[in-house]
Amino acid sequence: MLNFIGMVPFSPAVIPEINKKNLLLTKKTVAGLEKFSEELARLKPDTIFFISPRGPMRYDKFTINLEKNLKGSFGKFGVVDQEDYFYTGNYSLAKYILKKLRAQDFPIEATQEENIDYGTLVPLSFLNKKFKKKPKIITLTFSYLSWETHFELGKLLSKILADTEENIAFIVNGDLSQRLSNNSPEKFSPYGIKFDQTLIKLLKNSEIEKILKLNPDFCKEAGELGLKSIIIALGILNKTRNKFSQISYEAPFGGGYLVGRWTMR
Repeated sequence: MLNFIGMVPFSPAVIPEINKKNLLLTKKTVAGLEKFSEELARLKPDTIFFISPRGPMRYDKFTINLEKNLKGSFGKFGVVDQEDYFYTGNYSLAKYILKKLRAQDFPIEATQEENIDYGTLVPLSFLNKKFKKKPKIITLTFSYLSWETHFELGKLLSKILADTEENIAFIVNGDLSQRLSNNSPEKFSPYGIKFDQTLIKLLKNSEIEKILKLNPDFCKEAGELGLKSIIIALGILNKTRNKFSQISYEAPFGGGYLVGRWTMR
């Protein structure tokens, strides 16, 4: 059963070991991720399900990783004095999800990727400190298909996960606008600030229909990197009573970092 669903940024810039020179600039996000991790650890999940924008992406299909033994590190970001992260993939549940989705002709394929992508590794690095017993993990990567298809995936996952007795947490990985200032990863756009403000307000008000009807050109101009992941989560939450709570938000390098969680009632 799904007992936790939350949203975190995936930028490696929030990792203190990577961002040593600018620790104060990400102070809110680091504190938010610490609080987020503590709340999740208290629930002692058996499995954490990650939606990552940095996994193996396909144009016309979603992908789910069936690898049993997973490892990752921040070595390519210059962190050389830190031990690698090792996790076990929940092969049986991932295979079950794949089978159920394929039975409904949903566009998804299996991958077997040993390396944990950095989008998943960023929140795991915070969670890793909090767990007495490591949960298993499943990673799924979104596609270039429509928002409606991503929303439908969420609805299907909600039904599938409701049938399992496992204690499951679901984490959405994604940054918001990447065009919030002249120091942004992408060229500054005034639509960036408006996008972040609009999306956060709609999330807090549980206005799912309005999120699904956002102008795609507006979202593209804002340079967002998390909307499809969020839409999958909204599909899971469809027809449930829920409330989104913001834990932290800041844009230290011109990209919006949101940490929050949905409470299901």
